Amino acid sequence: MPRPTANPTHTDRDATQRMRFWLRHMKVSRLIENALRSRLKAEFATTLPRFDVMTALGKYDEGLIMSAISSELKTAAGNVTPIVDRLEKDGLVTRHKTPEDGRATRVALTPAGRDALALQSAAVQDWIYDLAAPLDADQAAMINDLFDGLLTHLQTAPD
Repeated sequence: MPRPTANPTHTDRDATQRMRFWLRHMKVSRLIENALRSRLKAEFATTLPRFDVMTALGKYDEGLIMSAISSELKTAAGNVTPIVDRLEKDGLVTRHKTPEDGRATRVALTPAGRDALALQSAAVQDWIYDLAAPLDADQAAMINDLFDGLLTHLQTAPD
């Protein structure tokens, strides 16, 4: 017997398909993320969070203050600090106090950090290409369009 939906305007099929979408999205995301983590560790002796921080910094030549890194990555500052500590120790980033606010610290990639990011980014792009091999360009574009619509909805919908 079909389970009634929580909202009477939702059909069983609609509710089931949306739930299946969410579960599959989570599974695919987890599998891709795990593959990236494993490959970054094996090929570059680095972690996905380190790559994420470097990618955020790579968008800005002047670097970012710590709170902006956290905002860019949608994570707490406490999660970013130990990553930046390690990147600095490895010579991939520099830190300096900002002249406008002596309490704020600006973090920027060093030339070695930019070189490492370029190599890692190229590898990640190749890995994503291989992991998404069952999709042709048109299918990937269609999925991107669907996700763009969902993103717009989620970003404008009230909590």
